[in-house]
Amino acid sequence: SLFNCCTWWQKSLRSFCFVAMLRSNRIVAPLRKQFDFVRRIQTLRTPEPTNANGSVFSAKAAEELLEVNKCNYSIGHASYVVQCPLCDGGGEEKRDIYVNKTTGNVVCKPCRVKATWSEFSQWLKVKKTGALPDIPQKRNPVPSITEPSWGATRSWADSSRDVVHRANSAFGIELLDPAFLAKYRVHTGSAKFPTLSGTTAELPCVVFPWFEEREDKVPFRMKMETVVDRSDRQIILEPKDGSYGLFGWNTIPASAKEIVITRGEFDAIAVNQSTGIPAVALPGGTFLPPEVLPQLEPFERIVVWFGNDAQARQAANHMARKLNIERCFLICSQDGLPKVHTPLDALKKGIDLKLVIESAKPIKHKRIVTFNQLRDEVYGELSNSNQLSGVKWHRFPKLNQILKGHRPGELTVFTGPTGSGKTTFMSELSLDLAMQGVTTLWGSFEIKNVRLAKTMLHQLSGIRLEKQLEQYGYWADRLEQLPLYFMGFYGPVDLQNVIETMSHSAYVHDIQHVIVDNLQFMMGATHNMADKYSLQSQAIAAFRMFASEKNIHVTVVIHPRKEEESMALTTASISGTAKVSQEADNIMILQAPYKNNKFLQVTKNRFDGDTGVVPLSFDRESLTLSGHFANKDAYSDNPVQEDLSEHLFEGLVQSACRKCVICTCMYTLFQWFTCCAIIPVHPYIHTCVTIVILAS
Repeated sequence: SLFNCCTWWQKSLRSFCFVAMLRSNRIVAPLRKQFDFVRRIQTLRTPEPTNANGSVFSAKAAEELLEVNKCNYSIGHASYVVQCPLCDGGGEEKRDIYVNKTTGNVVCKPCRVKATWSEFSQWLKVKKTGALPDIPQKRNPVPSITEPSWGATRSWADSSRDVVHRANSAFGIELLDPAFLAKYRVHTGSAKFPTLSGTTAELPCVVFPWFEEREDKVPFRMKMETVVDRSDRQIILEPKDGSYGLFGWNTIPASAKEIVITRGEFDAIAVNQSTGIPAVALPGGTFLPPEVLPQLEPFERIVVWFGNDAQARQAANHMARKLNIERCFLICSQDGLPKVHTPLDALKKGIDLKLVIESAKPIKHKRIVTFNQLRDEVYGELSNSNQLSGVKWHRFPKLNQILKGHRPGELTVFTGPTGSGKTTFMSELSLDLAMQGVTTLWGSFEIKNVRLAKTMLHQLSGIRLEKQLEQYGYWADRLEQLPLYFMGFYGPVDLQNVIETMSHSAYVHDIQHVIVDNLQFMMGATHNMADKYSLQSQAIAAFRMFASEKNIHVTVVIHPRKEEESMALTTASISGTAKVSQEADNIMILQAPYKNNKFLQVTKNRFDGDTGVVPLSFDRESLTLSGHFANKDAYSDNPVQEDLSEHLFEGLVQSACRKCVICTCMYTLFQWFTCCAIIPVHPYIHTCVTIVILAS
């Protein structure tokens, strides 16, 4: 017994001294308590070599191939417009095929062909022989809505008063004219959604159709959104698999040269109702799928109206690069003009929408040399200073106090001891952002995507789904609706393939956050230490350049150097050269002083220089570290007491030098009495001991 007691004290003292060794400028009070896969995940693989030589697609190579094969083509804003060699040649109607300038993907609406550049190149060779090209897309057509499915919905005029009233209340569309709702073919209907009990419930929905041609009577796909408050709103697409389209395309005149693009369907209707200017809405918020780019080729002026916040402005700038920045105009905050968020908000406030659209400013060019061109952008930053700090985390409020938010264009390096839960933490952190609309691409080279998605499913639901399988359908649908994508890699992968996949997904899926987990597994094993460090420096430089050029946040997980378990990790503990810490905008370290108590330490923050510690609490049931699902215990029953203890701890940290024996002992004793996870102590005892220690 005496031996066991001594061993217990030895281990405890070792853990307490670990905390005392931290040399952070500001440390928050530590925690005071102990603490099968989605049906369909979107997995991305490396874009295949796109020309006959096996090299990456380039505009110059495309033009040379088209000229060699004597194809008549013109250079559009975002695509090469080529006379389609695949359509049946009868009739005088001109049929064009569109070749994307960036990806080389080919789209022909009349013959319903979608292919890669390499497939199109092969078809051009086959055409010379006079044989009929092999078109797999024609043998397996994309699913589309059947007439009975569209007929089961009701027009706005024929909808029940109850559904219309609920829609007006939920979406705030009382000022929209029913005639314009009918013009845009907005319908109502019902759809089945999974419930927590394992059954399905039929809920009323507003139906937004996507038409392929202006004269089509039946849409090829429709978006159905439940008529409830925004927090509980659910969306399904019918059919589930298919192409994307633009809402309102059936209302655009063939001769139109100007168009307004919004991110909400009712916003597009508000623009058309108030100004008469043609307006369409994107299929998913600010997501512009490449397959709709050919439809926007004829327009000479495109006005983007996403909103007045910083995130909307960044999305508009990103979309303009797809559409050709020279013809894009942005509606943003301007000095002397009323501040508006969305077209529907402007309509409610009685603002002249036509005046707002006419005042739209050209989106900045890459090289701006005068303040006159920067004036409106500076005003926008001043009027939205809080939003420029980035997207706030909902599950990690204390991380917001340090990093201020998740910002695009930054490089974050994350490290922690082996087996401490780095992937679990990053999974919850990215899930938190995805739930707020941050499109995320996961590159998991250490664990397979199935296991990662399973972890996310637990973190989203907060329960062990193995024990409650009847709820699986409901939570799987919820996870499937989040903007999450996964690279199809596992184990060592060539850096160039990873960068190409990231670039491809940034263009096609409008990715805003990329996670590389982890760098050592991606590079693979190497026997030469010099080569290892050289490869790591190249990878960090490539990720840094990608983040800056694409304005996308990149998070890289790196294992630390081998150090003693009792030693706290620091910035110098990151494996590799000093280039890692130099290039990073943010450095986060997952510290695990003892088994159940962990905390996140931010040691670098280039945005405003603030550093500190975020307490973490691991919940085994939900696999979360944020404490989002944890039940409040005795320590959190008295918030005044908890806040007092934290303030006392802050005072001790700021006053104690921790260089002499006395300060170190006092600091260690305080840590033991405030975060001891072995012996439960009443909160008031903590306060008494704290005061005694401070007085000493």
